[in-house]
Amino acid sequence: MLIEFDDDLPEDNPWHPRESNHNPKQPEYRRVGVIIPIIDGKIYLAQRGSDPYKGMWGAIGGKHEPNEPLPPDRSVQIVIKQPNRPVISLIDKIMLSEDQESLTETSIREFFEEMFHGKKYPEDVSPTDLTDIHRIGTVEDTLPGDPKITLLYLHLAKCNRKDFTPSPREITAFKPLSEINAKDILIVTRIGLMHIKRLFEYNLAQQMEGYAPYIDMHLEKSIPEYTIEERRVTDMAATFLPRP
Repeated sequence: MLIEFDDDLPEDNPWHPRESNHNPKQPEYRRVGVIIPIIDGKIYLAQRGSDPYKGMWGAIGGKHEPNEPLPPDRSVQIVIKQPNRPVISLIDKIMLSEDQESLTETSIREFFEEMFHGKKYPEDVSPTDLTDIHRIGTVEDTLPGDPKITLLYLHLAKCNRKDFTPSPREITAFKPLSEINAKDILIVTRIGLMHIKRLFEYNLAQQMEGYAPYIDMHLEKSIPEYTIEERRVTDMAATFLPRP
């Protein structure tokens, strides 16, 4: 599955996508979809060229716009019909049912707009450009003083296209994880990376369908032992497991 959301999640739960958008008793939420790309078996990150977090390194993506029109015939084609990926998450199902762009589609669209600047989405995109897209998890990334609560939805994906033309406003550099200083990586990205590392170290990922295409890459060996100095609300619980 893309993410471990229970279809029976009570609608009065603030993490329920429909609740967080429509119940006036709950805070207003902002959703952001991002992708950690794998290129030739290596994890890559981008350096942000604009605020917030200008100069920091992290996953690539952007905000989900509730009124973003569905690309004709593309959401179902790209999101649902990924090779060996017949299941989508609860939140994506809800958004598609309400004629909204799904968060997985948001992540794909924003990734291409930032990494292939000047290309048109979805006209210049092939479903094989990004494959084995897997929702890693969700983490809160609210800025101090921001009245909205930001929920970041992290995805893992193989990027099979290399004619990158990064957006000059959004991205200033693009490097393998091995060339980036740990202190310069956004904490929300470090949480996602440590979650991946621990899942593989504890042999948990090997039992989860979405990680099967990544098992032979041994991603856990390429992810350093990061320190998570801040606690964030997240469903990526493996992040906080001790080193085995």
